[in-house]
Amino acid sequence: MTTKYEWTLASVMRESDIERIGEFMWQGDELPPEKKYRLFVTAHFGCKYQEAAEIHAAHFRNKLDRAVLGRGKRLYKAFFVEQGAAHSFNQRHAHWLIEKPTHTSTQQFMDVFQSLWLEVCGSSNVLCK
Repeated sequence: MTTKYEWTLASVMRESDIERIGEFMWQGDELPPEKKYRLFVTAHFGCKYQEAAEIHAAHFRNKLDRAVLGRGKRLYKAFFVEQGAAHSFNQRHAHWLIEKPTHTSTQQFMDVFQSLWLEVCGSSNVLCK
């Protein structure tokens, strides 16, 4: 009995991601985490649905990179979305491990982060540690 495998866009993208991750793990990373990720930021979303939160976060990430570094450059970032407690009003929130740019102070960077988060994601509830 033969089985037919249907290629979908999602399956092709998943294969590509797995290949990229494998290459990254094989080669290693030239920068240790303590040099890349200097700030831990928790930010709440103003939207209710997971899909919208991820779309807003991707748009925010692009705007933040452009605002801080200009076109074509990226900050090191790790991003996690959590749903939160069922009883909380604004449950969905994001945790960011993020590089602090060397040319700006932490306060200046956080001012840009907070204003862009409010503009793109609809919430001013941002906490930096």
